[in-house]
Amino acid sequence: MNWTKEAQGELNKVPGFVRGKVKRNTEKFARERGFSQISLEVMYAAKESVGA
Repeated sequence: MNWTKEAQGELNKVPGFVRGKVKRNTEKFARERGFSQISLEVMYAAKESVGA
């Protein structure tokens, strides 16, 4: 899954102990909705979808 530079930067701000889970959940969200790239908008939508 391709991440934009901005989204990768935002992911890097996530604490290391949960970063892998955030990445997996975001990529799963994107795949289920047909996105081929993770942008900030996709990241935020994925976060909202889990109520975070």
